[in-house]
Amino acid sequence: MKNQAFLLVRPHDTIMLVGTEGFDFLLKCIFYKNPSLIKVAKAIFEETASKGYYDANLWRAFIRTHDVGQSGYYAVISRLTGLGLVKRKRRRYYIANDFSRFLSSSARVWDENIRSWKVKSLFETF
Repeated sequence: MKNQAFLLVRPHDTIMLVGTEGFDFLLKCIFYKNPSLIKVAKAIFEETASKGYYDANLWRAFIRTHDVGQSGYYAVISRLTGLGLVKRKRRRYYIANDFSRFLSSSARVWDENIRSWKVKSLFETF
């Protein structure tokens, strides 16, 4: 457990999701183990937003341009596709909304289940 960084999200941290730094905070949560990969993820998102897709065939040029190793590059791509932030189709990556749908569904399920809990006294919770 020594030398491991753990990111805890607290209720007062939700203010960090509002505004221009919200996307950066989300990337900090995703890449908390290796913050240096945040710049790589942002570059992929910027290219995807400008062109409408990110071409996976140009990965060699990307790693030279952004000064990242091949393992770091693939770590970012794997994390983004695994979370559902991007989808791969015919050697191109597109922004996906699977992640946002999952979070919305999770929030709904959480709210529905928590509201159904009725605690009669403090002693019944233990």
